[in-house]
Amino acid sequence: MAILRIGIATCDKFPDLSADDQSFSTELVRLRAEAIPAIWDDENVAWANFSCVVIRSCWDYHRKPKEFLAWLDLLEQNNVNVWNPVAALRGNMRKTYLQDLQARGVAVVPTEFLNRGDDAALADILARRNWKSVVVKPDISASSFQTRLVARENAGTAQNYFRELLNSSGVMVQPFLPEVAMSGEWSFVFIDGEFSHAALKRPKAGDFRVQDDFGGSQVLRTPPPSLLQNAVSIAERIPKPWLYARVDGVELDGVFTLMELELIEPSLFLLLEPRSAERLARATLRKASR
Repeated sequence: MAILRIGIATCDKFPDLSADDQSFSTELVRLRAEAIPAIWDDENVAWANFSCVVIRSCWDYHRKPKEFLAWLDLLEQNNVNVWNPVAALRGNMRKTYLQDLQARGVAVVPTEFLNRGDDAALADILARRNWKSVVVKPDISASSFQTRLVARENAGTAQNYFRELLNSSGVMVQPFLPEVAMSGEWSFVFIDGEFSHAALKRPKAGDFRVQDDFGGSQVLRTPPPSLLQNAVSIAERIPKPWLYARVDGVELDGVFTLMELELIEPSLFLLLEPRSAERLARATLRKASR
């Protein structure tokens, strides 16, 4: 039986993979497959030579979305076996997908979406929505890229930033949720359609960002059954097939409220749950064998 060659797509900042993805790679090798890191925008990579390509730490795609979309087109044109599938990746790039989920009955954090080039005043949005402070970011974003927390009293001085952001991209404005700091933000990890584990994330004192880069923390937690049921319901809305998904949200008045549904390059917190890397590896080999 031929050895399966699994391409793990990463970025040039992590040519040898992130620590999480290294655990995934180790499990693939233990299961008698080849695990080959490949930088997604390296023109010398022969993607069609892999049994399948798993999109992982492509953590710069939001900085060059046109190039990323062109790469997805290339994979599709060459019939590369990609996970998650190219259609899912395209649909998940712009966070306007939250509007579609909300229209289908999912509880979503209230969001004001603006198109690139719109003429809008941030102060007007806060006044109309009666929001005391907001988180502003591009609608194609990751790792808090170009993201700011703006209080109502500072909206005027933040207008230049807001205008510059609108000149370069679509923009989303959401109310700041103190629950993220107080109770934490949940990340529910799903592998091959099944719930695997959950992490509870918190920002460091005085910050609003939960990512490692900004001092945030993540711990493995068993979620309350009601929140897990809500997360499962959201995951079930993702068109199949898919390999992994991360459902991020916060509990508001007892209801799990979606912040993001990540299908492109989320950290899956594999190092927090010892069995999860093997789960992902086995699921990947199933996809590669089809």
